[in-house]
Amino acid sequence: ALENRNALVFTGVYFRKAATSGLNVEHGGRVEFYLKMGPIASDNAVCKASFEDVILEYNVADQWVEFGNYPAWKFRSDSFQFVSEDIPVEGWTNSTRFRFRQPSFDPLRDHWA
Repeated sequence: ALENRNALVFTGVYFRKAATSGLNVEHGGRVEFYLKMGPIASDNAVCKASFEDVILEYNVADQWVEFGNYPAWKFRSDSFQFVSEDIPVEGWTNSTRFRFRQPSFDPLRDHWA
């Protein structure tokens, strides 16, 4: 079973986004990761249910373009789920950036890693 010792965890009231520096993907590739959103839990639980989607984007020429959308209902679980997204041809550059973000969220309910 996968543990979250090396996970990037999002909770709380501030911005929910993380971006890479520019990466050389001029010959294509894919972005692969594991995603877990808080499962349905009681009010006494440490991690309550996530309800808002998480988005994956790439950036070229200072323009962010969405190429992955992960609905909370699909990734709400006690365990991490593997995700693999092919990088769109428009994102094949020698300095493409990638970003995860959650544009809207309930800070008391939306927890994800």
